[in-house]
Amino acid sequence: MSNPQDNLEGPATVVGPGEEPGPTTDTGPDVAVWNPGDAARIAFDAALVAIGIVYLVTASQMRFINDEGDPGAGFFPVVSGTIMVVFLAIDLVRLALRRRTDAWERGTGHLSLRLVAILGSIAMYLAIVGLLGHIITVMILTVLLVVLFGKRPWWQVVIIALAVGIGTDLLFVELLGLRIPTGLFRLAISSWI
Repeated sequence: MSNPQDNLEGPATVVGPGEEPGPTTDTGPDVAVWNPGDAARIAFDAALVAIGIVYLVTASQMRFINDEGDPGAGFFPVVSGTIMVVFLAIDLVRLALRRRTDAWERGTGHLSLRLVAILGSIAMYLAIVGLLGHIITVMILTVLLVVLFGKRPWWQVVIIALAVGIGTDLLFVELLGLRIPTGLFRLAISSWI
C-alpha cells in the first residue's frame, strides 16, 4: 500500500487543527521574490541596448590601440560595451521568441533590493569618484554592498574592500593603461610602484 505523501511534490507541510495549508516554498526571511515579467525585461533590455550603443559610439572616438601596440584608452570601453550590447540583444531575441510560443511571464510587481542597491552604487560611484577618487570610492561602495548582502566579520569586509579597490586600480591603470580619477587625495597605486 502506498503512502499518500509519496505523490506530493516538495516538502511536507505540517498543518495544525483549524489551519489552512500554506505555500511550501520558503525564500528566506529577508529575500523578496522579484519577477519583473517579460514585458518589463524587454523594455529594460531595449533601454540598455540604446545606452550601450551610445556608449560604444562615444568610446569608439578614443584610441583602441596606442602607438606602442598596447591597448589604448578606448580598448576596455569598446570591448565591454560590445559584450553588453551583444548579450542584451541575445536576451531580447530570446524574450521575443518566448512571446511567440505563448510562454510569456507576467511580473510580480515586487522590486528587488539587490537591483536597487547595485544601481544605486553605480550612481553613487559616478557622483563621488571625482571627489574621492577611484580607490576610496570603490572601497566605500564595496563595504556597503558586502555589509548589506553578506554576513561577514568586519576584518573580512575590510580585506575585501582593500582587495577590490587596489585590484581594480591595478587592472585599469597598470594593465589596461587607463587614467582613472584619483580625487582630492591623489591616491593611486601607480604612484607607489
